[in-house]
Amino acid sequence: MWSPVKPPPVTKNTRRMPLGSEWHGGFDFGKREVSGSWMAHYPACDDLPHVPHWSLVQGSRMDSLDNCHEFYAMSLPPTKCLYQRNKDRFRLLDDHVRLSVNYFATTQEIVHEWRSMGEQIMDFENAKREFTVDRERINAEKKRVELAGE
Repeated sequence: MWSPVKPPPVTKNTRRMPLGSEWHGGFDFGKREVSGSWMAHYPACDDLPHVPHWSLVQGSRMDSLDNCHEFYAMSLPPTKCLYQRNKDRFRLLDDHVRLSVNYFATTQEIVHEWRSMGEQIMDFENAKREFTVDRERINAEKKRVELAGE
């Protein structure tokens, strides 16, 4: 029986990535030995979900350099890693520069929109306050007219 405290059992059908420096681009975490190769493509596994086999837990923070390295090294599915590894170096660098510039531009737009959204929220709150003041003034005027009409 499933409970919110204990997660349901999960069957992991993915291959494990070796944690040696040959895959991590020079970063050797040396935390555990794992068998199997992630540098090969297994078409039969294409439909299976990607389950990274890392030591990160729910309470892990990204202020540790080892956690950041492990996150980057194991986040992508093996086929994407193999695709990137087989790319020409110059093409890989061109893609990286293009994506970095687009990321920068998108970040700037998000910051701009965030500021605009803050200004719009402040304008909305001011309009609500003005509306409340007007409504109270109108209600007071109605009461005065009703009392004067009696």
